[in-house]
Amino acid sequence: MIKSRMITTSLLALVCLLFRFATGATYEGDTNVQVITEKQIFDQSVLQSDGIWFVQFCKDENENCRESAVAFSKIAEATRGFFHLAMVDMDSAGGQAIAADYSIAKLPVHYIFSPESKPNKYNGELEPQKLLQTLMDQTVKTFQMRFGAPVNENKEQKSSGKDMVVKATESNYDEVVLNNPDVVLVAFVAPWCGYCKKLEPEWTEAARRLEKEGVSIVTIDATAEKNLANIYGVEGFPTVKYFPGGPNKSHEMAKDLPVQREAGPIVEFALKLVDQTGVPRKIDELISQEVLGETCNGKNKICVIAVLPHILDSSAAGRNKYLETLSAVQKKFRSGGAYQFLWFEGGNMQLKLEAALDLTFGYPAIVAVSLERAAYSVLRGSFKEAGISSFLNGVITGRQTTVKMSGELPTVQTVQPWDGEDGSPIEEEEMSLDEIMGWDDDDDKDGGEL
Repeated sequence: MIKSRMITTSLLALVCLLFRFATGATYEGDTNVQVITEKQIFDQSVLQSDGIWFVQFCKDENENCRESAVAFSKIAEATRGFFHLAMVDMDSAGGQAIAADYSIAKLPVHYIFSPESKPNKYNGELEPQKLLQTLMDQTVKTFQMRFGAPVNENKEQKSSGKDMVVKATESNYDEVVLNNPDVVLVAFVAPWCGYCKKLEPEWTEAARRLEKEGVSIVTIDATAEKNLANIYGVEGFPTVKYFPGGPNKSHEMAKDLPVQREAGPIVEFALKLVDQTGVPRKIDELISQEVLGETCNGKNKICVIAVLPHILDSSAAGRNKYLETLSAVQKKFRSGGAYQFLWFEGGNMQLKLEAALDLTFGYPAIVAVSLERAAYSVLRGSFKEAGISSFLNGVITGRQTTVKMSGELPTVQTVQPWDGEDGSPIEEEEMSLDEIMGWDDDDDKDGGEL
């Protein structure tokens, strides 16, 4: 009897020991997911962090938690270096203490933690595209707050894009759609349609994010424009079509939009279509004060300005390589709508501007500028796609410091745009010795005074 009790006690101890070591076993060996079992570690790692954390509250034995682990690990792998992912182990006493401060019901539960914001409960699925867009939206807000820029609520952002959605009728359809060189997305709607009303804010937000990206967002009232609706066989609402980039489109080119009718997927699809069929947006050259104002003025706009070597120092081929690098970076950051890109030739007409932005260390150089808040941050690393991308991510997440301007920026001098050609050295006119020495014909060249 005593021996039986001893065996039972030993087995119980072994089970407890195994359970202890099994805590957080779902992510055992996953170096991209930090398993947290103590409140002190949570406070130090997450709440006192300068970065953005995506935190899962879970238990190892919970079936829903186990099912979500694969997706969570993939997201952690894909976002490493940009975001921090952690699992709060609800099997531990520390995990229970942490969870007491948050709304935890059916597991798993996810929260986004940002140093400038309150914890934000994430109610969406672990769908990479949707989650990534949510995390990027949060980083943009953090970036704006650190620059001192006011952060618009979603309602304001969506209303600001209404003017960017083009209303097409039969009278202007050729101009707006068929002869438009942009990628064109068209929504056929009806005033009484509930699904159309649900689409409207997503359509508007997509238009805002795609401003100046070679994409036109169009709405057609199919009840008023029945001829157009019949051409495309519209029977239900909303019916959403897309056209590839390029002029001289035909009705036959229209295809059904193959993605979810949400701003994030719409923007991603449209930008890919621009790269495939349209003319990608070029990096504008900063040739006047007007260009600076049109590109960089406004709420929550951050200008990424590249200063490139003089054409005689780089040649046209070298300059085009710099612009290709900048264009590749632009593609990575354009969907959020926060960044605008410009470039100008250094060491020439804009020396005061260079000095005001602390760009006196050579070319090429990069600076991120907020005209609204009179602040900037300078890239101190290499002018390569990875380096520039890391710099801009660092600005967003607060790893890069920003500097307040001492005053208003100097006025941009108006210059002629680059013609795309190599530069020609200035040919100096040959001068005679008489001209160099300043002699006149009547001077005594042998005995005259210098």
